[in-house]
Amino acid sequence: MLTLRRRSGLTIIELLVTVIVLGIVGGGIVRMLTSQARFYEHQGAGRSARSVSRAAVNVLLSEMRMVDGTQGVIAATSNSVTLRVPYTLGVYCGSVGGVATVALLPTDSAMLAEPGFTGYAWRGRLGPYNYVEAGAALAAPVPGQCLAAGLNPVPGSVRIGLTPVLPVGVDVGVVVMLTRRITYFFAGSAAVPGRVALWRQVDATGVREELAAPFDATSRFRFYRLNANTAQDAVPVLNEIRGFELVLTGASESTPRLTGAPQRSVLTTSVFFRNRL
Repeated sequence: MLTLRRRSGLTIIELLVTVIVLGIVGGGIVRMLTSQARFYEHQGAGRSARSVSRAAVNVLLSEMRMVDGTQGVIAATSNSVTLRVPYTLGVYCGSVGGVATVALLPTDSAMLAEPGFTGYAWRGRLGPYNYVEAGAALAAPVPGQCLAAGLNPVPGSVRIGLTPVLPVGVDVGVVVMLTRRITYFFAGSAAVPGRVALWRQVDATGVREELAAPFDATSRFRFYRLNANTAQDAVPVLNEIRGFELVLTGASESTPRLTGAPQRSVLTTSVFFRNRL
């Protein structure tokens, strides 16, 4: 006679309890993973916003610090500044045949070769620079002019010619600097459509370069006037501007979930003109 064994199994109640427990545990795991993903998304957006501001500062400071403290600012608004930016220095060797010969100090070849020359400035005996822009042009230097004037330029220096020449009576050996007009401005981004970017434009060529993006619309230039310790929003008389406060509010490209807006990172830094008298 055969004996039937009862197979053990799960009842409906046990199955329901198991499913409920697994649902609770699974739901907790999902919430934890979602929270971690959101946290990393916020962290990534914050890093992106900070990197935008830092990238812009590196370029701006290197040129703004060299601006002449009295005649270096050509135009200024809260969203745009146009500057006379020196890009190389030299000494005056004299003028012959309508060409002024200058021996430049050794300069980065890429910086010297960049187009956009808009004029030159020579330093007077009392300190201020005298700017020559109308009709200014580069020309071939007069061979041997520097040696004839008793100057022996350092190895690696480049001779250039300038027109029009410096006025009669200017001493041989005075400092001469070549300048470009550079405009920095906030405008619509090409890399990140619909957002704001910081641009650099060489005015003589019209060539524009998008330096960094995106920025928040609150990014702007503020101004230090004369000996003031704090910057102001109102644009002073241009020859009274002694430096800028850069309010660079970087923004993330993406919008983190549940925030409704890109992550923002405010970087405020100041730059004062090195050539201030």
